[in-house]
Amino acid sequence: MDEIALEFDDLFRIAESMATQGLISADFFARLKSIDSQLSAMTREGAEVWEREKVKNSEEWETLRKLATETLKAANDA
Repeated sequence: MDEIALEFDDLFRIAESMATQGLISADFFARLKSIDSQLSAMTREGAEVWEREKVKNSEEWETLRKLATETLKAANDA
């Protein structure tokens, strides 16, 4: 499951460059940065956070889903 964090990190680095070049809005980048921060915090918690039951029911994952949903909605509204 932690592949999600690794893949997001790769794409986040591209988004960081795009934000610097003005290709994506500062607001959208800030939302992506929130997702990155949440994933980083989850990764620091260790392997337990990536277990199937935690993915389904933990507060950490609920927060991540909420951030992701809000980011997608903001992208669609832009």
